[in-house]
Amino acid sequence: MKQTKISKGYYQFENGFVIYYDRSIEGQNKWVINNDDYNKIEKFISDGNDQLWATLTEAKFNLQYAEA
Repeated sequence: MKQTKISKGYYQFENGFVIYYDRSIEGQNKWVINNDDYNKIEKFISDGNDQLWATLTEAKFNLQYAEA
């Protein structure tokens, strides 16, 4: 899955998903997986996937296998 680094802590993927670092979240899981398309993000969550991850690598890995 191809990704584009938009800025530090913000990555856009060709399937419309983004992963970004959110400092406003309390706790250790600050990497967020999101999508502007409400239906895609709802399906992602309803399939049992988490949106918050401790590292960028974990978030990318989860997104890759969730979409496969």
